[in-house]
Amino acid sequence: MRHCYDTALFWADKICVLEKDSIKDLYTFIHCLFCCGQYQRALNIIKDRDLNQKNILFRYVAAKCHVACKEYEQALEILNWEGDNLGLKVLINNLENAVSFTLNGRNIKAALNLLRGQIHEALGCSDAAVECYKSALHCDVFCYEALHALTSNQMLTTNGENHLIQNLPIYEQCDPKQAKILEYIYSTKISKPDKQLSFFESAFEQNSECGKYLKDNLDIMINRAERLYFEGDYESSYNICRKVLDKDQFHKTCIPLYVSSLVHLNKVTRLMTAFFKVLLEKISNQFQSFLKAIISNLDFSLSVSF
Repeated sequence: MRHCYDTALFWADKICVLEKDSIKDLYTFIHCLFCCGQYQRALNIIKDRDLNQKNILFRYVAAKCHVACKEYEQALEILNWEGDNLGLKVLINNLENAVSFTLNGRNIKAALNLLRGQIHEALGCSDAAVECYKSALHCDVFCYEALHALTSNQMLTTNGENHLIQNLPIYEQCDPKQAKILEYIYSTKISKPDKQLSFFESAFEQNSECGKYLKDNLDIMINRAERLYFEGDYESSYNICRKVLDKDQFHKTCIPLYVSSLVHLNKVTRLMTAFFKVLLEKISNQFQSFLKAIISNLDFSLSVSF
């Protein structure tokens, strides 16, 4: 029974008693509490049993609980252990010795750096957030959330984006096939045009086979539409967005780009239809996502502030 968190929580509690609070079972129990939104209860158990000093994942979950409660300073305080490399090594060893998780030290450090970046961003400390996101990507090149945060929120210049992707340890962390696919996908995230930069074009040329198989992927299509938008080709960008929304009408990344393209093309009727379609269908959650996607994307907020 997957995603039945209340059921999982009920039985995780019983297993902890039967197994005398093994680290693995306690983590499952705490994770279930987090998934059920019982953040304060999870924090109390972690602190009462001093679990954050015994296992690195409990620190991570505790910080996530504080973030969910918008207690950003407390979350950062929990994550400040990272300056102690010896403590980090001990915690990771304790984790690997006690629990058979799929996470390794690289994944854990990436997840923690990502979370720290999100906290700094929420606190308005963009410079600190950028450094944390970069660290997350260097720890684990598959940490796409860090790349998305850097490229979608105007945290880097075009040169900065290009330099970041070129210097990621992709070939050190991936086998050759994985590396080519990852390099191709990430290269499509460089959306702002710059004639001085050739990495975007060379990545496409070198990985044309990847492009052939991934050309109909919605994320790749949106990245292409975004690049066309920044090049001033609003019509082509709009046409790609229409294809994406025909397949996934509430695609969070596509909506702000689509709306901004409509504004530039003065397609008022289409723009109003996009809003009222959601309202008339009374899909409140999707409507909130619609507005949030537009407002939160700094690249397009100026265009839609009419």
